Amino acid sequence: MPNNITVVRKTLKTLTGSTEKLINKGLTRRTLIKIKNNSSENVYIGFDSSLTTSNGYKLLSGGKIELKLHQDIDIYGINDGSSADVAVTEISSIWNGKFIWFPSGGTAKSYVFDKNFVFIEEQKNDLTISSRSANATLKVYIISDLKKRVNLEFRNISEYQKRKFEEIKNQRGELWFFEDASQDVTVKGYWVNEFNFTKNPASQLWNGSITIEEV
Repeated sequence: MPNNITVVRKTLKTLTGSTEKLINKGLTRRTLIKIKNNSSENVYIGFDSSLTTSNGYKLLSGGKIELKLHQDIDIYGINDGSSADVAVTEISSIWNGKFIWFPSGGTAKSYVFDKNFVFIEEQKNDLTISSRSANATLKVYIISDLKKRVNLEFRNISEYQKRKFEEIKNQRGELWFFEDASQDVTVKGYWVNEFNFTKNPASQLWNGSITIEEV
C-alpha cells in the first residue's frame, strides 16, 4: 500500500466589504484549515452566503483560527472596511501523487509516488516587462495573472525514485502533477528549480525538492 502524503495548500484572499468564498473548492480529503487575518480590519468567518458582520465568527487584526472541516464545507468571509487580506492554509492526507510527463518525440509517461512528501501550493503574480524603445523611452507592458506554483518536499526516498525524478528533470518538457493520482490534475507546468536531491550518509536515502510553475 502506498505511504501517506501530507498536502498543504495556501491561498491569499482579499475581501472588499462583501461576503465572498475564501476558497473556491476544498482541498481533497481536507482534515484541517487555518485562517489568519493579515489586515488592520476585522474579518468575520461563516459557512454560507448569509454571512454578515453581525452573525459571523470575528477575527481581529492578526487573529487566527483553526477548524476541522470536510472538503465539501464552504467557508465565507466578510470584512468591516474596504480591503482585508486573509491567509488560508488547508491540510489534507492522501495516499498517492502522480507525475505525467511528455518526452520529446515520444509518448506520455507517468509515475505514481511511493514515498511520503509534503506538497505546498501557492499563487503568484506573473509580471512581464518590455525593454526600452528606440527613442530611449521606457515602454512598460505589465501582464498580471495569478498562476500556481507548487513545491514538493521529498524525504528519505529510494535510489529508484531519485532516478525516476532525474529522468523527468532531464526531459525538460511539460510536467503534470496530480496531488491525488485518482483525481484531476493539480497543475500543468514546468520543473523550474535545479535537481537538488542529496543522499543521507546514514540512511543511504535521498532528500530534495521539486518546484513546478504553471504554464
